[in-house]
Amino acid sequence: MSTIPAVTLSRVPASHGPSIVTTLLGRLFDWHHAARSRALLAELDDRLLADIGLSRADATREFEKPFWR
Repeated sequence: MSTIPAVTLSRVPASHGPSIVTTLLGRLFDWHHAARSRALLAELDDRLLADIGLSRADATREFEKPFWR
Protein backbone atom coordinates (compact mmCIF):
# COMPACT_ATOMS: atom_id res chain seq x y z
CA MET A 1 0.00 0.00 0.00
CA SER A 2 1.40 3.41 -0.88
CA THR A 3 1.02 6.42 1.33
CA ILE A 4 -0.49 9.66 0.18
CA PRO A 5 1.99 12.50 0.50
CA ALA A 6 1.00 15.27 2.86
CA VAL A 7 -0.19 18.38 1.12
CA THR A 8 0.68 21.69 2.69
CA LEU A 9 -1.18 24.81 1.87
CA SER A 10 0.93 27.86 1.32
CA ARG A 11 -0.33 31.04 2.87
CA VAL A 12 0.35 34.64 2.17
CA PRO A 13 2.19 35.95 5.22
CA ALA A 14 0.09 38.13 7.47
CA SER A 15 0.84 41.83 7.44
CA HIS A 16 2.95 42.95 10.37
CA GLY A 17 1.82 46.54 10.53
CA PRO A 18 0.10 49.29 8.61
CA SER A 19 0.47 49.50 4.87
CA ILE A 20 2.74 52.03 3.22
CA VAL A 21 -0.29 54.03 2.09
CA THR A 22 -1.70 54.14 5.62
CA THR A 23 1.66 55.21 7.00
CA LEU A 24 2.07 57.91 4.35
CA LEU A 25 -1.43 59.29 4.88
CA GLY A 26 -0.85 59.37 8.63
CA ARG A 27 2.41 61.24 8.18
CA LEU A 28 0.77 63.77 5.83
CA PHE A 29 -2.04 64.32 8.33
CA ASP A 30 0.49 64.88 11.13
CA TRP A 31 2.46 67.39 9.03
CA HIS A 32 -0.70 69.28 8.10
CA HIS A 33 -1.85 69.35 11.71
CA ALA A 34 1.54 70.67 12.92
CA ALA A 35 1.66 73.36 10.24
CA ARG A 36 -1.91 74.48 11.01
CA SER A 37 -1.29 74.52 14.77
CA ARG A 38 1.85 76.62 14.32
CA ALA A 39 0.01 79.07 12.07
CA LEU A 40 -2.67 79.49 14.73
CA LEU A 41 0.00 79.92 17.41
CA ALA A 42 1.57 82.72 15.37
CA GLU A 43 -1.75 84.59 15.38
CA LEU A 44 -2.00 84.74 19.19
CA ASP A 45 -1.21 88.03 20.90
CA ASP A 46 1.29 88.31 23.75
CA ARG A 47 -1.44 88.15 26.42
CA LEU A 48 -2.82 84.86 25.09
CA LEU A 49 0.68 83.44 24.72
CA ALA A 50 1.38 84.32 28.35
CA ASP A 51 -1.85 82.52 29.34
CA ILE A 52 -0.47 79.29 27.88
CA GLY A 53 3.00 79.87 29.29
CA LEU A 54 4.83 80.94 26.13
CA SER A 55 6.73 84.06 25.22
CA ARG A 56 6.70 85.68 21.81
CA ALA A 57 10.21 84.24 21.25
CA ASP A 58 8.96 80.72 22.08
CA ALA A 59 6.07 81.08 19.64
CA THR A 60 8.34 82.46 16.92
CA ARG A 61 10.82 79.64 17.39
CA GLU A 62 8.01 77.08 17.10
CA PHE A 63 6.38 78.79 14.13
CA GLU A 64 9.64 78.90 12.18
CA LYS A 65 10.16 75.12 12.37
CA PRO A 66 9.74 73.26 9.07
CA PHE A 67 6.40 71.49 8.71
CA TRP A 68 7.97 68.03 9.01
CA ARG A 69 9.34 68.62 12.51
